[in-house]
Amino acid sequence: MCRRRPPFRRRRGHRARFGECGVHRHPRERRHGRRTREHRARAPPAAGQRPAHDAHGPPLSDAGGSRLPAGPGRRALRHAGRAARRRGGDGTAAARELTGSDGTIQGRGLGLDGERLWGGTDRRLGAAQRTLGASGFQGGTARIRGETSPALEPGPERARSRFGRRSIGKPADQAQRRARVSLDADWHRVQGLTPSERRLPLPGDGPQTVAEILEPWVRERPEALALVGRHGRYDYRALDRMVTRAAAALHRLGLRAPDRIAACLPNDVDIVIAFLASQRLGLLWVGINRPLAPAEKAYILRDSGAKLYLVAEELADEVADRRDEMPELEKVLRLDPDSQDCEWRRAIDEAEDTSPPSVEIDPFAASAIAYTSGTTGFPKGAVHSQHNLLLPGVVTKLTGNQPQPEKHGVVLPMTILNLIVLGPLSVFYGGRCLVAMDRIDALGVAAWVREEEIGAFDGVPTIIHDLLTHPDVTKEDLRSLTAPGMGGADSPPEVVELFRKRFGGEVRIGYGMTEAPTAVTWTDGSVPPRPGLCGLPVPQVEIEILDEEGNLLATDEIGEICVRPARNGDFEGVYTPMLGYWRKPEASAEVLTGGRYHTGDLGFLAADGSLVIRGRRNELILRGGANVYPAETERVLALHPEVDAAAVLGVPDERLGERVVAVVQRAHGSEIDEAALRTHARGELARYKVPEIIRFVDEMPRNAMNKIVKPQLRPLFEPTEEKGR
Repeated sequence: MCRRRPPFRRRRGHRARFGECGVHRHPRERRHGRRTREHRARAPPAAGQRPAHDAHGPPLSDAGGSRLPAGPGRRALRHAGRAARRRGGDGTAAARELTGSDGTIQGRGLGLDGERLWGGTDRRLGAAQRTLGASGFQGGTARIRGETSPALEPGPERARSRFGRRSIGKPADQAQRRARVSLDADWHRVQGLTPSERRLPLPGDGPQTVAEILEPWVRERPEALALVGRHGRYDYRALDRMVTRAAAALHRLGLRAPDRIAACLPNDVDIVIAFLASQRLGLLWVGINRPLAPAEKAYILRDSGAKLYLVAEELADEVADRRDEMPELEKVLRLDPDSQDCEWRRAIDEAEDTSPPSVEIDPFAASAIAYTSGTTGFPKGAVHSQHNLLLPGVVTKLTGNQPQPEKHGVVLPMTILNLIVLGPLSVFYGGRCLVAMDRIDALGVAAWVREEEIGAFDGVPTIIHDLLTHPDVTKEDLRSLTAPGMGGADSPPEVVELFRKRFGGEVRIGYGMTEAPTAVTWTDGSVPPRPGLCGLPVPQVEIEILDEEGNLLATDEIGEICVRPARNGDFEGVYTPMLGYWRKPEASAEVLTGGRYHTGDLGFLAADGSLVIRGRRNELILRGGANVYPAETERVLALHPEVDAAAVLGVPDERLGERVVAVVQRAHGSEIDEAALRTHARGELARYKVPEIIRFVDEMPRNAMNKIVKPQLRPLFEPTEEKGR
């Protein structure tokens, strides 16, 4: 005898879901891109057989009758209630049985040792725990794998933004708030980190962690193209399976949360797969840029305490003679994308028949370390949570504040965490396709854009300039490229104007930093370009300009640029600053004060709210009591047609305090001299801003983000060199 489900009544906030193997579960669910109203007939379970469970059912309520919020937690509780009703019991009572009389999750029959749940994995218990905390269940603790954290007491009525976010009520007291920060708060403190006390969920109905980012699209669009690289093409189903195998491989190699995994790989499918696998296991990801010197790579491996180093075959021996400096590094795993027998491929193949453990992910705990560019001293590791990393992509999808073409390319190294955020995470959150581009030269970029029909990528001015001026790159090559982004270095207005004239579109210019992570402002084309213009703040943050005493400055007044969470709007309070610098609590305290991140950059807010950059605070030159902003003088020097790049510094002077000096990289074939450049500068700048000394170099020293490394230029102006002029 067959049974049919009763007619479905759509609830507000309902999300369609698929069962395993694409089984059509409900008349209003989407299947193969079509909607159908057919009801699926089901046979009753055989004797002794666990009943089949659907992803949906009637709303669960607590004893007081208030409905639990939507999400995996509610589904986990609903499974138990539905099973009890089919056995002739009471569904609400069954939910209470599952949670206990005091609101505690007991986990009866839910496979807490890692086995499959009824229609899911025990990752849902973490969501169930979060759900209970926001649903009105009172008192008690949520027990997951033997660990406890206080549950929230009933809060005020849950507010909804237009994106459906429910705000979590305030905890009863500050002690309770501190206890909820993390199950591993002590570990964070030992590392010099402070997880955010604000734990508002990401808006919308999408995943709350990187670990779950592929799940909606595996259910809804499993055959949609997800990832393209030189050595592979994956749809969402295949990508999810490969990430699962990679996570199993890392687990077999002995990695456990919160171990660190470092990676030094080219842009290709493997770096994306390895990153997603690390996040499913609760590991901390550490990207190491390939152009770094061996000593610099060894420093990051040592400072981060990486346990495993996943490295391209040709770079693996660089740190071999420094292994004694890295006592925590246990394994170096080599990757050769052209070989199926490399160590990384073998590790994945050996894990084919195993499953990784199901790990509860705290979205606010440390998940990645991004080392700063190192323009001064040793680089510091900015630590971010999965919540931090997902938020920019959530904002993009919900607001449409950034272009969302079907194919998005990543041309800069994905060993830079900001590129992971702008690339894979933003793209996968929106269910689009990521193209890992492994060339940065103009012809190579044009080939990727042409062959894969890439609609957007995030680059630096040098890449955009070369792409637009190379004689062999045609407009047809870039036909699909409608929304390139530009950041990571000063964005000359000439490059923006060149793009506009040639392609009739606007280049997006962003301002961001490792500590944000990624961009905190973007231009939208509504404001005419001018030097230093970086656009309006993104919705989740506020930009403030402070003086030396920490006072807010008025419009058009130059001061330090600070970033804080938005205090109004749909994303109020959702943004969280970085957790701090890895194992450097003093450095963290210097930049994370007053609920703000102090960038150390100088700039001002225009009357329309746009941010204008004027340079680094620690680069400000004080010449005879007058302020000289290096970026201003650099811009004027770079306007000369025979100058490719310019860097302006201040050097000590007994009388003036500092003198203005510059380093210039001539254009190919140019023989311009100091006198000619100073004459050019005097026509655009006040006399005190004109460099007194100009040195010439064949090539500027640059870091992975294409920024000029100014400390390497200072030896050009040492006193011994002055005497020899």
